[in-house]
Amino acid sequence: MKKFIYPTCSKTFKNWVNSNPKYLDKYANLGFPKLFDVTLKDGIQSLSLEEQYQFNINTKKDMLKSILQKDNPYAIEIGSLASPKLLPIMKDTLQFYNYAYNFYNKKDIIKPYFFIYLYNEKQMDNLIGNNMFNNISLSTSLSESFQHHSTRQDILQKKKELSNIVYNLNMYCYNREVITVPYPQIKLYINCFTTCPFEGKLDIQYVIDEICYYYTYIKPDILCLKDTCGSISKTDFEYIIDKCVQNGIPISKIALHLHILTGFEQNTIEIINKALDKNITIFDISSMKTGEYVKNSSFMSNINRPINLTYDLFYKTIVDYIINNK
Repeated sequence: MKKFIYPTCSKTFKNWVNSNPKYLDKYANLGFPKLFDVTLKDGIQSLSLEEQYQFNINTKKDMLKSILQKDNPYAIEIGSLASPKLLPIMKDTLQFYNYAYNFYNKKDIIKPYFFIYLYNEKQMDNLIGNNMFNNISLSTSLSESFQHHSTRQDILQKKKELSNIVYNLNMYCYNREVITVPYPQIKLYINCFTTCPFEGKLDIQYVIDEICYYYTYIKPDILCLKDTCGSISKTDFEYIIDKCVQNGIPISKIALHLHILTGFEQNTIEIINKALDKNITIFDISSMKTGEYVKNSSFMSNINRPINLTYDLFYKTIVDYIINNK
């Protein structure tokens, strides 16, 4: 008997799902899950400094071309405006974004949404000052310790900053004489869902209340729950999602950024299955098996760092889900 080979990219998955009307019907009932590629941000920023200095904009162009041809995601995070001193690989993000937006806008293809990751209000002001009209990714944390570790701010300061960014963006769009491109989308990452690398597991009700706060007051187009430690349980995940929906958050706005711990791949698979059960359709994906590392964390070491969800694991999981669910 011929061994079944799982799809590993959008083309092989499309061929598989179109091979059987039942598969296509089930996939359609899931809402055609959309993949948000984070390779050019989360993927490459986890490389060593030596590897980062070997990168240049031509390397990124080649990677982008490969991602579009092979994986065809609906959105791509094109990089961040991190300090080149901390992440030298991000030194050419604005130049790379302009290349991606202008080059692929002319091609006879379905252009994905391109996003730039911003760390603070000053970076947003810089974009507005240069009349750049971008989809943006922002982030916050459910943990004070992680928030301070990441930005040297507390959560209250971050909330005020996020509100200012959204307000300034709205004013910028309102005051434009001619809107020639779609209104920019906002993706908001919520880190430490539901465990902090420093504090451990957070109170579930607190997690729910904070997620609802950000949806109500920041109004992101994509509310991305980031399992920073790769340790959320299926029970907690289901309970939190149900409560968020009951509190008025549309399931279509919720996205997942899952991390995978070595030896705990099955837990990630179960979370994806539960997400599909609940009609969550947006998943962050990387084509690189790199992951997050938090210095001085008892949960995340450089040896056992959780890696980003990859295309091959996602496609394997969704194929099994479609086959096994009646």
